[in-house]
Amino acid sequence: MQPPGMPTTHRGQDVGLFQLGVGFAKTHGYGLQVIIAGDHMNTGWEHASAKQYLGREDGRDRWRCPTWHSMTWLRDQLWGNEQLAVQFHVPIFEHINVDDHVLHLWVYAGEIPQPPEWMV
Repeated sequence: MQPPGMPTTHRGQDVGLFQLGVGFAKTHGYGLQVIIAGDHMNTGWEHASAKQYLGREDGRDRWRCPTWHSMTWLRDQLWGNEQLAVQFHVPIFEHINVDDHVLHLWVYAGEIPQPPEWMV
């Protein structure tokens, strides 16, 4: 899951907080703050969470939820463009929200059923 040139922590494991998209930021005007976590607990799941940095205004950092394009770019950087990655909308009683501007991508080591191609 580690993109080329991306730093790692914990003796090379795929985990940490990163600022991504230097080239992306030049063309789109912003970058991504990303937390990645490989499958360190042997659950079969890898995870990335991201929020989009818009810069500073009035002495405060400005953030927003990443766009579809940004999340697709992130998926491509971490897992390649052939990998199925999903976002979950869990039932409200299971919902945990720490930051209103963060979206999550999940990749499973096994096979996740998908709708027929003509439906997506």
